[in-house]
Amino acid sequence: MSYRVKTVCAMTGIPRPTLLAWERRYQILDVNRSEAGHRIYVDADVAILRALKSKVDEGFSIGEAVRLTRSSVMPAEPGLGMSAPRPAAAVGWLEPTELVRRLIVALKEYDREAAQGYLVHIRQLSFENSIDQVFVPLLRQVGQEWRGGTLSIAQEHYASGWCREQLMAMFHGLGSGPVGGPRAVCALAPNETHELGLLVVCIHLMLAGWRVTWLGANLPIEELCRYLTEEGPELVCLSVVEGHTPAQVTDWAKRLREAALPDTIVALGGPCAVCDVPGVVVPKDAPSFLELLRGRRR
Repeated sequence: MSYRVKTVCAMTGIPRPTLLAWERRYQILDVNRSEAGHRIYVDADVAILRALKSKVDEGFSIGEAVRLTRSSVMPAEPGLGMSAPRPAAAVGWLEPTELVRRLIVALKEYDREAAQGYLVHIRQLSFENSIDQVFVPLLRQVGQEWRGGTLSIAQEHYASGWCREQLMAMFHGLGSGPVGGPRAVCALAPNETHELGLLVVCIHLMLAGWRVTWLGANLPIEELCRYLTEEGPELVCLSVVEGHTPAQVTDWAKRLREAALPDTIVALGGPCAVCDVPGVVVPKDAPSFLELLRGRRR
């Protein structure tokens, strides 16, 4: 169907001056005009505007909302704004499971050009779905094949490095999350370099409205404790994946709990996250952790 601007504003809840300002500044739509010169919108335009309005209502700035929404639609032609996702048959749509299979083949062969070519399909998914349906299964399969001996160390590093590039692009595209959102800090334990799992959690946190500070790999615990004391974030996430003893992890958990504010959520994640410290959360997986945080925020 087609709509005039007044109807679209009523459908989306976006005031007319705001809508026109967004269009001028961010080129978010390719709006046609009637013979009389009136702006004509279609259902795909309304869907994009509703997605933008939803992100702004969650606390993202309009610039951040535009970047986020652009990631979930097909790239527009040069000089145009966003375009709605095209029908599957028109773009040779690949299901996520098939994408993972083809990416494994390309990355095994160190074929960056082929892997990059599949991004056009991944970008038809939202950030959340691309992580959950493509990147997490891809990384899981890479790990399984490496442990099974069908993937060399070099191939595993190449595939993981490519995935890290895409996840960091999402991270930077989200601008650390909405300004004014509850603050979270994420870091990897001392001598810990396996950062992809925590990156996935960071992106999910930003999509859920958190403002995330990333302190990276191999962070001394005393530095993380200092950050908690000085900055007082609402959430701290420490990743402990490999090479840490239960005694070490328990000591770190106690120190973080003591340094954090009473209401700060202290969470440890990863295969080595084994401790029983009061006031420290050890979720079994990322989905259950995110559900816990949603409950706490409510």
